[in-house]
Parts: sequence; structure tokens; C-alpha cells
Amino acid sequence: MQCPKCHADIGEGSNFCPKCGCDLKAEKKEKESKAAPEDEKDRNGDNEKTDRNGTEAGSSLALSPLTSSSGGKAGNAGEDAAKPKGSIAGTYIAGMVVIIIICIIALVLGIVTTVSNAQMAQAASQADQSSSDSSSSSQGSSSSSSSPSDAQTYLSDAQNCSNVNSSNSLNETNATNSYEFSVTGTDGWGPIMTCVAKDLYMPLPVQAKIRNFINEDVSSQITSSATSTLEWKLQDGSSIFATYTAPLNGNGGWVVNFNDVEPSSASSSSAQ
Repeated sequence: MQCPKCHADIGEGSNFCPKCGCDLKAEKKEKESKAAPEDEKDRNGDNEKTDRNGTEAGSSLALSPLTSSSGGKAGNAGEDAAKPKGSIAGTYIAGMVVIIIICIIALVLGIVTTVSNAQMAQAASQADQSSSDSSSSSQGSSSSSSSPSDAQTYLSDAQNCSNVNSSNSLNETNATNSYEFSVTGTDGWGPIMTCVAKDLYMPLPVQAKIRNFINEDVSSQITSSATSTLEWKLQDGSSIFATYTAPLNGNGGWVVNFNDVEPSSASSSSAQ
């Protein structure tokens, strides 16, 4: 070991130089203190190199994945671009299918509702028609039972012919049927019979037959009983019956009975 100042040989482990008295311990510390920054610089330089090398290696390592990943990404981009398209198309088709199903269900429900409403309306119409028919029928039956027939109306009107001045007479002969009446006489066809024939809308053939009966009875003064009933129908389907009977008291008189009910005991013949 040498002294740092006088370069004299000194034994190992000495703290002072025996020749110049240099404090070897202090010199050693100073030397160590000066050497520490250089070591740090060296270490920092080595670290920087290591860092640069590591960084460069890392960057190269990082670049290669990036490069490869960029290629992969480019390849995947097509797949990713294709995937959304397929996904959108599938979603669109599914949505269209759902919409079509909903439209079909709505259409079926609409048809069912329309048919049901039509059936209900038809049933209601039929019920109303049936009710109206029954009402009309009841009204018709009630009106037919309450209102007089054409025969009854005409028979009532003809009884006013009793006011006509004539030798013949017109009398009501049935207390239970106010429409029935008779014309009696001993003379021929007269004003009362003319009035009655008009009010009863008596057809000309019926008038001619009754006139012949009366005139023949008056002229020959028939004494045997002779009866003949004539009928004519009116517009409403009702009928008027005229029953001729001779003689009256056996002196050539005659009786013509008018009724809306056919006599059960007389033989009748129809004339229009």
C-alpha cells in the first residue's frame, strides 16, 4: 500500500503515513466519496443502456404484435363488418316475421269480429222482423175482429133504405145480428129494392134473378113455399147472402132476407 501524497510504502491497516503523516483514513473516505458519483454515473449509464435496450426490445416486441395484430385486426374487421350485417339482416327478418304474424292475427280477429257482428245484426233483424210480423198479425187479427167486414158495412148502409117511400117495407128480423134485415112486399120490384141493390153492390145477374122471382110471384100469386139463396163475394172476401121466400100469407107476397151469414137450411147458389 502506498501513501496517496508521498507515495511511501505503508503497511496494510495503517491509518497514518509514517513518513508524511497523511491521514490515510480521511484520504480513503475522500477517495471513496469521489468514486461514488462516477460509479453512480456508470451504473446510471448502464441502466440507461439497459433501459434503452429494454425499451427498444420492448418496442420491437410490442411492434411485432401490433403489426401482426393490425393484420389480424384488418382481417377481423371484415369479419366484424360482416357480423353486424348478418346480425342486422337476421334482426330485420325476425322483425318482419313478427309484424306479419301480428298482421295475420289482427286480420283474423277482424274477420271473426265482422262475421260475429253480421250474425248478431242478422239475428237482431230477424227478431225485429218476427216481432213486427207478430205485431202486424196481432194487429191484423185484432183489427179484423174489431172492424166490420165489407158485407157488414154494406148491410148497415142498406138499412137506411127503409126511409124510401114505397109500398114494400124493410125491417130488421134478427135481434142478435144487427146486420141482418128483410124486405117484404106484395108488389113487384120497387124503390126499396133498387136502393138495397145499390148499397149492397148487388151484381146484375143476382138482381135479375130476384126481380124475376118477385115479378113471377106477384103475377101468378104462388101459394106454395119456394126458397132460393143467392151469394156474391166482396173485395175483402166476405159474402152477402140474399134468400128469396114465397108466398107471404099465401096471397102472392114475398120476402127477401139479406145476411152476412149463409142460411144453413136454405139451398144456395153463387153468383158474381
